[in-house]
Amino acid sequence: MTMNEYDQMLSKLHTCCGKTILILWQNGLKVKCRLFLSMSETSDTPEEEERLGVYYSAVDILEIINAGTDDSVRIYNDTITINKTTIPDKIMLEDGTIVWERETK
Repeated sequence: MTMNEYDQMLSKLHTCCGKTILILWQNGLKVKCRLFLSMSETSDTPEEEERLGVYYSAVDILEIINAGTDDSVRIYNDTITINKTTIPDKIMLEDGTIVWERETK
């Protein structure tokens, strides 16, 4: 995923602020959550061409629908940080409307 695609995903994610959403990851983790209004920059140095998580966001977990098969996406105090290393596969509204889906190549 390029930084542009990553930025687009974060932008789409932030259109869901205040809404209950479902987020799915490749490892099978599926959570029902609400988005924090937070988009912060990490301390990565600007000289790095592919910075890890230039921006990140966090979600408050309301319910874990499916547990993941590994610990590639970590949950801290009922919160998941979404950054360049924890990119979801799909973000949906509660009614099933797809907000964003990862492109497969």
